[in-house]
Amino acid sequence: MKKLMVFTCSLLIAAGTIADQQSYWSLSAGWAQPSDGDIIESGTTAGEIEYDAGWIIEGAIGNKISDLPIAYELALSYQQNEANMKGDSTSLDVDVWTLMLNGMYFIDSSSCFTPFV
Repeated sequence: MKKLMVFTCSLLIAAGTIADQQSYWSLSAGWAQPSDGDIIESGTTAGEIEYDAGWIIEGAIGNKISDLPIAYELALSYQQNEANMKGDSTSLDVDVWTLMLNGMYFIDSSSCFTPFV
């Protein structure tokens, strides 16, 4: 997974340099609260899981194509929470890795505020 991530990031950076694009990067962190869930076994509810709030960190690299109002980015995030079984003392650490490829279209508003979809 790490080798794939490094390879993909290298391609994005190289594509940005070759095509005269505007490269950018971002790093963010925060607090995440997943919703509680049910454990379903053979079509019936076998238990419930409660998640405690945890932290999340995300990094992204992207390129805005110079003459077009579009950009693309690759984002990788890591989230860690604790899960507890309802009615049981079992506690588990839950680690989640997310890889996203995002595309954006910028709307020209002729102001300092630029919305995007």
